Amino acid sequence: MKKISLLIFLLLAGQIAAQVSVELDHATFRYNEQETMTEIYYAIPTAGLKFVEIPSGKIKARVMVRLSFFVESDLWQEESWKMEKILNDTSEINYADRMMDVVRYLMKPGEYTLSLFLQDLNDTRNTHNVDQHLKIPAYSAQSNYLSDIQFAGSIRQVQMDTSNVFWKNGFEITPNPAAIYSTNSPMLFYYLESYHLDQQLAGDVYKNRVQITTTEGKLIDAIMPKHQTKNLLSSSLEIGTLNLSALASGTYHFKFDILNLSDSVLFTQKKMFYFYNPDQINDGSNFVRDPETAFLQSDFAEMTMKHLDTDFKLTQYFSSHEEKEFYEKLDDLPAKRRFLYKLWKRRDTNPATEINEYRIEYLRRIKEANKRYRSYFMKGWRTDRGRVFLLYGEPSDVERYPNNPTSFAHEIWHYENIEGGVKFVFVDLQEFGEYRQIHSTKQGETTQQDWERIIQK
Repeated sequence: MKKISLLIFLLLAGQIAAQVSVELDHATFRYNEQETMTEIYYAIPTAGLKFVEIPSGKIKARVMVRLSFFVESDLWQEESWKMEKILNDTSEINYADRMMDVVRYLMKPGEYTLSLFLQDLNDTRNTHNVDQHLKIPAYSAQSNYLSDIQFAGSIRQVQMDTSNVFWKNGFEITPNPAAIYSTNSPMLFYYLESYHLDQQLAGDVYKNRVQITTTEGKLIDAIMPKHQTKNLLSSSLEIGTLNLSALASGTYHFKFDILNLSDSVLFTQKKMFYFYNPDQINDGSNFVRDPETAFLQSDFAEMTMKHLDTDFKLTQYFSSHEEKEFYEKLDDLPAKRRFLYKLWKRRDTNPATEINEYRIEYLRRIKEANKRYRSYFMKGWRTDRGRVFLLYGEPSDVERYPNNPTSFAHEIWHYENIEGGVKFVFVDLQEFGEYRQIHSTKQGETTQQDWERIIQK
C-alpha cells in the first residue's frame, strides 16, 4: 500500500481542496493447503462523486466498480457491480463519508496484479483507477503462521449475520483501507489470525506483543508496547486496539510479534499506517523516503526472478538498447531487482510522490491494450496498435475502414497534441485481424508516403 502521505495529511487538515481517490487494501488468510482466502477492502469518498436529484427530492450518487485480477498480463478474473449513496440534500455531503465494501476470493498462491476501476455514473468523465501487486502466500503447517494484518475503523462482537459483508468469525470488522488515523480518530483496531502455533510451541500458553515503530524499525517510545498471554490453540484470533493519540504526524509500522515464554520473537507481522496530529506536524522530511527505504518498500524488493524477467519485457518499447543489454547480463537476483526499480524510477513523471505515476499508467494501458487489440497470434500490448497506445495513449480520433472489395481493413489514428498533430496508419493486410503499422507522420516512426497504395487490393 503506497500513498502520498503529505497530501493525505493536508487533505485531512483541510488545507487544500482536491478530488480524493479510492482507498484500497487487501489481506490474506488461511483457507486450506491449496487455496488462500484473499479479502479486498475499498472505500469510495462520496465527496468526490456527483449527486443528482431523484423523484423523491433526495439526491443520489452512483458509481460503477470493476475489479480485475491479472497473472502477468493475462486476465484471471473480472467482475463489476454498481453502488449508490442516497442523501437528503447536499448539506450531508462531507469528506469523512465513504461507501465501503469488502469482497473475498479463493486464490491459489502466486503473484497477481489487482486493478480497481471506478466510474461515476452521474459524470462518466470522473473515473479512478488503482493497481496493487498481490503476493498470495500459501498457508500450511510448515509455513506462514500469521495471516496478514487487517486494519479496522471498528471491531465489535455481534451475532452471526451472513448478510453483513463485514461479519467474520463472530465480529463485525469495519475496514480502514486508507490506514489513516488522527487525533480525531486515534484508535487503531487490528485483526489477524495465527495458525498451528501448538505445533511450534511447547506448553499451554504463548505470548503476543504489539509495538509501534518507525519505517526504519526504531521503537516509538510514545506508545507503550502491549503484551498478552493466551491459551495455546491450533488457531487463534488476534484482535485488539491501540491508542495512537501520543504520536506526531508521520508514517509508522504496526508490529505484531509471537513470543515464546522466554520472550524470544518467533513470528512477526507488520503493516504501515499514517497518523495525523495537527499539533505536531512535521516539516515534510518524514514524508520523503530516502532512496534505499523507497526501494525496500517497493514491489521490486520482493519480486522473483521470473516476475522480474516478465516485468522487464513490458519495458521493451521505452527502454534503451544499453539498458536492455545491461539487464540481460545480470544474473544476480538482488541486482536485477534494483536495476529494474531504477529503470522505472527514471521515467517517473512525479518523483516527489511515493508512487510511480508513469508505471501505474503504463500498466493500465497494457491491460487496456490486451482487451482491445489482441490478435490470433499475440497479446494486445505486443501488437502495433498496442505499442502506439502504450507510448502515446488514447488517440484524439480514430478513422475505421472495414474490409471491402477494393481495400483492406485499416485504421487511421490522429493525435492532435503531439508535434502539432500526427497520425498513424494501421492495415490488416493478411485479413486475420492483425493490424500492422505502415505509416506515421510522427518523427522517428515508420513512414510510407505511398501508404494509400499499400492498403489497396
